[in-house]
Amino acid sequence: MGFVVLGAGSAGLEAARTVAEAGKQVIVVDPGPPGGLSSLAGCDPKKVLVRASTIYQRCREADLHGLAAAQPELTWSRVISRKHGFTDPVPEQTRKLLAAMPNVELREGYARFTAPNVVSIQGQEISFDGALIATGSHPRPLTLQGFEHLKTSADALDLRQLPESIAVIGGGVVAMELGQLFARLGVRVHLLIRGNALLTAMDADLVYRLLADSDALGMRFHFETEATSIETVPDGYRVIVNRGEPLRVGYVLNAAGRIPSIENLALEAAGIETEDSRLKVDDYLCTTNACVWAAGDAHGRMPLTSVSGYEGRLAADHFLHGPRSSADYSSVPMAVSTDPPLAKVGLLETEANRLGIAYDTVFQVMDDWRLLRIEAEGPGTAKVLYEKHSGRLLGAHLYMPHADNLINLFALAQRHGLTRYDLGEMLYVYPTPTYTIRSLV
Repeated sequence: MGFVVLGAGSAGLEAARTVAEAGKQVIVVDPGPPGGLSSLAGCDPKKVLVRASTIYQRCREADLHGLAAAQPELTWSRVISRKHGFTDPVPEQTRKLLAAMPNVELREGYARFTAPNVVSIQGQEISFDGALIATGSHPRPLTLQGFEHLKTSADALDLRQLPESIAVIGGGVVAMELGQLFARLGVRVHLLIRGNALLTAMDADLVYRLLADSDALGMRFHFETEATSIETVPDGYRVIVNRGEPLRVGYVLNAAGRIPSIENLALEAAGIETEDSRLKVDDYLCTTNACVWAAGDAHGRMPLTSVSGYEGRLAADHFLHGPRSSADYSSVPMAVSTDPPLAKVGLLETEANRLGIAYDTVFQVMDDWRLLRIEAEGPGTAKVLYEKHSGRLLGAHLYMPHADNLINLFALAQRHGLTRYDLGEMLYVYPTPTYTIRSLV
C-alpha cells in the first residue's frame, strides 16, 4: 500500500518527493528512460538548438554593432553533440535523484490498472492507497497516406544533418519554434496550417508581427492547407496538399499537436473515464476514481513544464490532506521560443470581452526605442490590459527581446493583484528591456 506514481517526469518527480517527505511509501513507475519529455526531448534540448541558431544569426548581424565578423561556419554535428551533453545524463541523474529520496522506489517498466486500487507493473500486482497518472504525451498520429515518412519533434531535435528544406505540419508552438530555428540556419521552411490562424493561444496582433518577421526570414506559411499524402522522391519527399502545388522537401515534420500517453493503462479497470482522448479530472485534479489523480500532459489542461510540477505537488497534497485548494492557472506565464520571444500571462482581449470586463489597453510598438536598438536583437511590441476602474493587471502580451524573462515580472504582479500604478512606481535598472515597463502602465 502507499502511493504509486506513473511517470518520472516533472509532475511525477514532484509528487513523489512531496508524498515521500510526508513519510509515505512511494513507487515510481516509468517505461524508461526516466526524466520526462521536457528534459529528454522537449524544452531543454530545444533551447540548446534555439540558442545555437540565434547566436548564428547574431554573428551574421555583427555589422550592426560595428564589428567586421567573418561568415560564421555552422558545424551541425557539434551543435547536436552539445545538446547530447545535456540530455544523455538525464536518465541516470533521475535514477540517482529517486534513489536518494527516502521511501521511494523506482521501477522501470510498463504499468496498467487491474482494479480500482491495483496496478500491475510488469506483471506484478500492487495495491495502492493513492495514485498519480503523470505519463506525459506523444505526437498526435496523422493518418494520411505515407504517414510513415513523418518525423516527430524528438527526431527533429536529433537531426544528424540539416536538410535543405522542411515541411512542418502544424501551426502551434512546436511548429513555430522549430520552423524558425531551422529557417535561421538557412533551411527553407514551409508551415502547413490546417486553419487560418497561427498560435491561437497568443495575442493576434503580436502573432501578426511574428508572422511578418518570420516571412522576412524566409519561412512560408500555407494557411487552410492540409497534407493529403507523402511520397518519396530521389532527393527527399513530395508532399501532396489539398490546395496549391505539391511541395518538394527533404524532411517532413509532424508538429500537429500532442495527445496524452494513456492508451495502454487499462483505465476502464480502475473506473477512470476519458473525454476527447484526455483524462477527465475535476478542479482538484482527481479523476473519476476518487483515489487516482492526474497531472501534466496526461490530462493536458495546460501542457507546460512549470504547470506539470505544480500539478504534481498539488495532487500529492490532495492525497495527503484532502482537496484543500483547486488548481489555479490564472497567472501562469508562457513563452514561445522564437526570435525575439513571444510571451503572455493572463487574459487575451477576446477573453476579457467575453467575460464582460471593462479594461484599458496599453499598446506600444518599440522598434525604434533606444533600449532595444542598443542590443539590436529584434523588434519590440507589447500589449498590456488593465481593469478599467481598479487598474489591476489583467493580461500582458510581449513580443520583444527577453520577453520570456520579462513576462515573469508581469506574472508576479498579476498573482499578487498589483496595479498599473504599482508597476509605474517601481524603479527599474536602466538601460535594460525591463525599463520599458515604465511605458506600459
